[in-house]
Order: sequence, then structure tokens, then C-alpha cells
Amino acid sequence: MKRKCRYFILAAAAAAAVIWLAVPPGSVFPDDYSTLVFDTQGKLLRATLAKDAQYRFPIESQELPDKYVTALVASEDKRFFSHPGVDPLALAGAAVTNIRRGERIRGGSTITMQVARLAEPKSRTYLSKLIESVKALRLSLHCSKKEILGLYASHVPMGGNIVGVETASRVYYGKPAEELTWAEAALFAVLPNAPSMMNVERRRPRSSQGGTRFSQNSSIRA
Repeated sequence: MKRKCRYFILAAAAAAAVIWLAVPPGSVFPDDYSTLVFDTQGKLLRATLAKDAQYRFPIESQELPDKYVTALVASEDKRFFSHPGVDPLALAGAAVTNIRRGERIRGGSTITMQVARLAEPKSRTYLSKLIESVKALRLSLHCSKKEILGLYASHVPMGGNIVGVETASRVYYGKPAEELTWAEAALFAVLPNAPSMMNVERRRPRSSQGGTRFSQNSSIRA
């Protein structure tokens, strides 16, 4: 009887997991974006702060350039376009490296897993990694690769209160992301690993010269 009960519980848990994966996740991030004002020529005139005091451009205002996508995939998730949201090879490689070094050196997270972490930040533990993996599988079932890249690029921290690639391109270089050079695209691909290196308030880098300026009324002006 106890064995049948265990089988029933396992079957129920498996069924619940399948149902959960099959249901679309809905809105992954809260609707909290900057308000953008453009002139008739499409030039950005003003961007307000989002509710959480971050500069975060709406996803629909962004078209990811191929240079950035290429640099991002090469540096963060080489098998992004072929795996189902989780890369077993990357996770296994990270585990082996961490065990050999006796400390956490590599994470093995895919871009999709990073989207899950950005949506619900948690302390970096093995349990958190497992939860992110399950959520990444669900995202991959209901979102295209392009949509996942858009979610990542719109919500990744880029230094200070700058969030997203398009926002960073406007602030640091004074131009839309579609005009980024290969070097600039490569910088933005790796910057989230150390976003404080481009904290505008504390140490504005040379790369920001010629970019947009922060006004005193919480807006970005071209």
C-alpha cells in the first residue's frame, strides 16, 4: 500500500510538472519601462526613469543588431540556438571545473537561464540553479529564441541605473544599438559580468564621451 501511495504521489507530481511547463509563463518581467520621446526624425529627445529609478527602454523600441547577438552568443552561450534553454554540456563543464578548483569558477548558465534569474533574482545556490533550469525550459517552450534574446537584452544591467543594451548604447555612445561597432557590441556582451565598471555616477568611462547626458530632472536628453 505504501509503495502504491509513493507511486501515486510521484505520478501526481510528474503530471503537475508537465501541466506547469505546458502553461505559458505570461509576462516574465513587470511592465516597468522608461517613457521615450522622439522627434519626427526618430531622434531620442527624452527618456524618463522607470518606477524603480532605472533607465530601461521598452522592448518594442529595440531591434537587436546582429553584431551584438553574435558577440553575446559567442561569449555567454555558444549553443544558444540549438539547446532547449538548458545546456547540459555547459553545466557539466562548470561542475567539473568547480570541483577541481574547490570553488565556484564557472556557472554554466545559458542566456535563457539568465533571463529567469533576472526576472526573479535569488542567491546563487545549486537549488537556485535547478529552479532557473526548469524556468528556462518553460521559457523555451513558449518563447522564440528572438524573444528570449529581446528579454535578456532589455533587462540586463549595464552599469549604474542603466538597464538594457539599447539604453546603454544611447547613454554611453549617443546612438541606437543598431549602429554599434564590433568592439562596442563585444563590450556590451561582456559588461553584465561586471556592470560596475561603467557606473556613470562614479567613474564615467572614456567610451561615454559623446553619449547622451543625464539631466537634473531624471531624464536622458540627446
